[in-house]
Amino acid sequence: MKQVAPDASSYFDTQASAVDQAFGTYRQLISQINGQFGNVPVGATESIFVDMAYATGLKLLTPPEFMQAISEGNDPAAQDIAEFQNQLKGKQVKVLVYNVQTVTPITEQFKSLARDANIPIVGVSETMPVGAQTFQGWQAGQLRLMLNALQQTAAQ
Repeated sequence: MKQVAPDASSYFDTQASAVDQAFGTYRQLISQINGQFGNVPVGATESIFVDMAYATGLKLLTPPEFMQAISEGNDPAAQDIAEFQNQLKGKQVKVLVYNVQTVTPITEQFKSLARDANIPIVGVSETMPVGAQTFQGWQAGQLRLMLNALQQTAAQ
């Protein structure tokens, strides 16, 4: 942008600094989760969490085909269902992440399995909820929930 409008260089610098500052808490939470809980195994009912798992260094164990099927509104394969059930029943995952905007009998079943195994459950959304002030605030809130769940499971 500075090359296109060199006279506005200071404006662009100011705006870039403001964006960096606005995302400070978001980046700090990602770094904290990665530093304290990197490689901790987690599960997710949908692929909505794949990128955040990668960013935070968490090890997403759920069969990718299971998550993709749920994301697309399809029934997962029996083999993927059984594998994910075993992961929860065997407490192989430390936290279960689910999409609060996708409530189906199968996602409710997996939340119930997690509850029965005393695995913390974190709800996330794929669209900014009503009342959220900013994108970064919404995302930081979801990261705080994840951090709290990870801290809870570490204390067990």
